[in-house]
Amino acid sequence: MPPDSDVTTIIVNYCTPHLLSIVTDSFKQVYPHVRLILVDNGSGDRSSRLIGKLQKEYERVDAILLNRNIYRGPAVNRALDLVKTRYFFLLDSDCRIKQGGFLEKMLKLFERPDVYAVGKVRYVLPLTGVPTKPQRSRKGIRYVETWGALFDKEKCAELGEFVVQGASGIVIARAAEKRRWEAAHFPLSIYIDHLGAGTRRMFQGSFRPKPGEKAGRWWGGERRF
Repeated sequence: MPPDSDVTTIIVNYCTPHLLSIVTDSFKQVYPHVRLILVDNGSGDRSSRLIGKLQKEYERVDAILLNRNIYRGPAVNRALDLVKTRYFFLLDSDCRIKQGGFLEKMLKLFERPDVYAVGKVRYVLPLTGVPTKPQRSRKGIRYVETWGALFDKEKCAELGEFVVQGASGIVIARAAEKRRWEAAHFPLSIYIDHLGAGTRRMFQGSFRPKPGEKAGRWWGGERRF
C-alpha cells in the first residue's frame, strides 16, 4: 500500500527552526509526495519564515501558523482539521529520518481491524501516562509514543483528542483500551533518530543544553547551526 495518498504527516514546531529544518529535509528525501502539515506554535522567531521557505522547496507542504503556543496536543488537533487521508503520522520536530520504507510496513499492520495506531508501544499508568511495567502493575495500558506514530483518523475521531500533558495521547489510549482496540508495536527507531525532549532542551527543565552547546552536536556533530 503506497503511503502517498493514504497518509498525511504532522509536525509541530515551537522555537526550534534548526530541528524543523532537519526533520523536514530528511522526511521529504524519503517521502517527497506524502503531504506534510507544519504547525508553528506561536514561536515568534524565524520559524515562520523557514516554513515558508520549505513550502517553496518541497511539494505538498501546508502550514498552520498559530499566534500563540497552545502546546503540542491541541496543535495536533488543529492540524487534524486539514487531514483528508485515512491515516495520519505524527512526527516530532526533534527527529531525523535515517531510511524510508517504514510507512509502508506500518500501514500493513492496519489490516487487523482492531488496530487504531502503530508505533513504539510501552505500558503506562492510565491516569498520568507515567511508564510502568505490565508485570509490576495490572493497571498499565498500552500506549503508542507520539514522537513517531501512525494513526487511523476515523478510529481516533471516536476515541477523543490529543491533550496538553506530556503523554498527549493518553485520553485516546484509555478509550481504545475500553474498546479493546490495539496499539501495534513497530520498531521505528530502526528508521528514525529521535533526540527526545528537543524543545525542552532549549527552553526548560533538566534537558537544557550545556552552555555553548549547539543543536548540531545532538546529531553527532554532523551539522552545525
